[in-house]
Amino acid sequence: MLLCLGWVFLASQWICLPSAFGQPAQAAVFTLSDTSPPSQDAIGAMEFLAPTQELTYPQVAEPPWADRFVPWSQLPRPDRATPVWARLRVQVSADSHQTWLLSFSTFFLKRYRTQVFSDAKWLQNMPTVEFWTSLHDRELPDALYTIKLNNDNSSAVIYLKFTNIRTRAHSFYHSGSITIISVKHFYWHRLVMHFFLGSIFGIFVIVILYNFVLYHSSREKSYLWLALSLIGFSLYCVEQQGLFVELLPVNSLSMTIIRIQSSTNGVLGGVSFYRFIVHFLSIKNERSWIHYIIVTSLILMGVDAASGTFLLAIGVRSDYMLYNASSLVLIAMLILLMLINSIKGSRLAIYLLISSVFAAFGFVVQIMLLSGLLSASPFTLVALPLGLFLQISLLSIALADRMRQIRAELAERDKSERLLLTMLPAPIANRLKGGESPIADRHPEVTVLFADIVGFTKLSGRLAPEELVQNLNTLFSRFDALTSAHGLEKIKTIGDCYMVVGGLPTPRLDHVAAVADLALALRAATAQAGTQPLDEGFANHIQLRIGLHCGPAIAGVIGTQKPAYDLWGDTVNIASRMESHGQPGTIHCSEAVYLALREQFAFAARGDIEVRSKGRMRTYTLLGRKPAATP
Repeated sequence: MLLCLGWVFLASQWICLPSAFGQPAQAAVFTLSDTSPPSQDAIGAMEFLAPTQELTYPQVAEPPWADRFVPWSQLPRPDRATPVWARLRVQVSADSHQTWLLSFSTFFLKRYRTQVFSDAKWLQNMPTVEFWTSLHDRELPDALYTIKLNNDNSSAVIYLKFTNIRTRAHSFYHSGSITIISVKHFYWHRLVMHFFLGSIFGIFVIVILYNFVLYHSSREKSYLWLALSLIGFSLYCVEQQGLFVELLPVNSLSMTIIRIQSSTNGVLGGVSFYRFIVHFLSIKNERSWIHYIIVTSLILMGVDAASGTFLLAIGVRSDYMLYNASSLVLIAMLILLMLINSIKGSRLAIYLLISSVFAAFGFVVQIMLLSGLLSASPFTLVALPLGLFLQISLLSIALADRMRQIRAELAERDKSERLLLTMLPAPIANRLKGGESPIADRHPEVTVLFADIVGFTKLSGRLAPEELVQNLNTLFSRFDALTSAHGLEKIKTIGDCYMVVGGLPTPRLDHVAAVADLALALRAATAQAGTQPLDEGFANHIQLRIGLHCGPAIAGVIGTQKPAYDLWGDTVNIASRMESHGQPGTIHCSEAVYLALREQFAFAARGDIEVRSKGRMRTYTLLGRKPAATP
């Protein structure tokens, strides 16, 4: 439906639209008294003249041109007429206690540059009415341009000269509003409007800050994009209501900023909201036709916004036809994107679609207002901020649901990371999470320890399964605590065999001594009661056989379902042989370990022994650390 509206909008730029929204009233004389309505439409009482030549104020006020003014419904429609003159007859009653204003809405000021002419007693000067006129140069400091009417018992004829008119492309009567309004009613209306808009924009600020906080705590990009889109849309709404003219200090810099941001905020909001949808709904495929149309629409909006800003800087107004048409197509595509994901069963997409319908409606109304297809009214003026407010209110349900999902995902991620850290050293786990694959490192010097429970196979036949596993878990838990305390890495357990390495993944100079100290601690741990004592039948029948060797090795991660950090190389094989050829209750070491630790530890020479697959090797038994020398 919105897409069709976009094409209708494009077509309406080139054909003359009939007045589908009602005809202006016949020209009349405005009689203003205490009994007059506090606010009246002035356009409906105006007469118009679209001359084909440039005329001055005295010329249009005298025959023959003064006789050619007609109501808007009877005005000829040339392809392009600039300027267009309007005539308004006003009479203020002498007993009126009201002060009356001629008020131009911001939407009217955005479209037309208006010059006002009348008798000197009615207008002290001949003002030029523009949206960009600073508050300092306005008779009343307000975003709505207002002109005071003389409060005496006299009549006057006010002439207005409108430039930048395309009578064939736009319905002048629905391009905004010009009203005659009492000062009391004017300020009451502005007070209510400012309170309403201030409340909505205050909520926008709170939601924006809240989303920035959520992004900072969760690093979820959807919150960042939502905050940026709200900034863009909020600034767009503030500017469209003309509030920037009131909020910013009056100088050339501030007016330049207003001119630039007026056409860029919509682009910022559109880009950010599109990225919000992509991240919020976790859309992976961004190469479909709908995404290409969205990107194209945003590019066209940006191009037209940039060209319009440039033209405005040199004094030429742009009608932003391409910008408005692209905006309608963008709205339609974003709604369609959410609808497609809703049909696929995404609950978040359903929430987002329902909430975005209100904002989409508000934007359509706003674009039709700017295009002259709708007239300004209390409803159409607040349709956009109200639609955004309803969107944020309903979107809070989706955001809460998304937050629950994020918390569940974070909890699952923490669980996975803890599980990963139980299988891999922390530096290796971080590299794996970073996407590095494969992970393989060559280490020039490490120390490998193998510890095996002697006679475990026979012992397992005598114990119940629960008793066996419980005691083995208690013993290896002690080993794990000791390994961590010595700053070493447990590689794996294979049945009743326990493997530890020193010097990786982070190199350390004392890796041989650290592993030797651990070997002594492991042997002692089998005889200790500990916080969870071993069963007496298990403790009395176990002895450790430990083997040590140091040298180069290769370490890396293998597997995808249950990744394992493992070691390969001759150093690992020799350490395993030291364990298997050792004696129960002893720590069997290679000559390399002996040469590295003979100054710090006591050894007993075992002599040359035949080692399977290695031939004869000289080995040693580690006894303990040497006593510290006394000074």
